[in-house]
Amino acid sequence: MAGRAHHRGCSSWCWARRFGAVSPGYNPFVRRVFLALLLLGLSASVALAAPRSSRDRIACEDVKSVDLLFWPKGHGVIPAFGPNSSFPAPHMEVYRAGVTANRGFLAFIGTAQWNLAQGCRVVDEEPFVRWGGGKKAIVKATRRIRCRFPGIIELKTSQLANGGSRLQITVRHTAAAVVDAAIRDVGPQLTYRTAFCKRVALLPGSTP
Repeated sequence: MAGRAHHRGCSSWCWARRFGAVSPGYNPFVRRVFLALLLLGLSASVALAAPRSSRDRIACEDVKSVDLLFWPKGHGVIPAFGPNSSFPAPHMEVYRAGVTANRGFLAFIGTAQWNLAQGCRVVDEEPFVRWGGGKKAIVKATRRIRCRFPGIIELKTSQLANGGSRLQITVRHTAAAVVDAAIRDVGPQLTYRTAFCKRVALLPGSTP
């Protein structure tokens, strides 16, 4: 069962994949259109008047290592994503570690929208996910964080009670978050377990 945006229909990314616009190689046009729609608030989820209270949780069966691309102020042009890839709004993207092509995409989370990978299995939202303990780092500046986990991961998205969106990552189907990102217009932040995750070099163009 395919992953989706925060509704039961199909996101803009999903439509692009369905009609063959996304190939195994990177397609900067698809990403540019997808992010532009999100920035303008015209994603498929909005067009379909989907409820904001929807939740998503997916299990990525073969994924144990990821890159968290955290952009609390958005970013400028990133050559790896194409010449028109500037996106000034707060957001985070999750990719398989070391992969920036479409085939590595796992999640996008913005202040009001999110989108999860097609290739991961949708799972039950329960149990309720909260921080799982352990030494953590909290960052509020632009970062690229690489995480290597001891098991397959699940990604869970939800809306924050005080506005904004949230992405949590667990190892297997548990209630213990090892990554917790809060993306909002004011004060976005990323929390991660230092036992699994560390800072790596930013992609060129990551700063606004």
